Amino acid sequence: VIHSSIIKPATFSSTGLRMSSTSETKKRVLVPIADDSEEIETTCITDVLTRFGAEVVVASVKTGGELVCKMSRGIKVVADISIEEATGQEWDLIALPG
Repeated sequence: VIHSSIIKPATFSSTGLRMSSTSETKKRVLVPIADDSEEIETTCITDVLTRFGAEVVVASVKTGGELVCKMSRGIKVVADISIEEATGQEWDLIALPG
């Protein structure tokens, strides 16, 4: 089981790229997932956006608030919140893994 919150922000010091600093507001990104979502695409989206300073939240779209999704290759991923919890919040971006 992979917990989406274990991916920590990092900087690309070798390239000098930075999206945010302590004085800027973090962009909020929602990544909805379901059973059979692509785990590589989900992981890459969350990893890259987190590295560039975004607050990434993975939401399960499964009914009943179920947070565990069985991905396309059988890996289980635990979402941060349910899609119901995400509905009333503001998001700067919604990124959909393919």
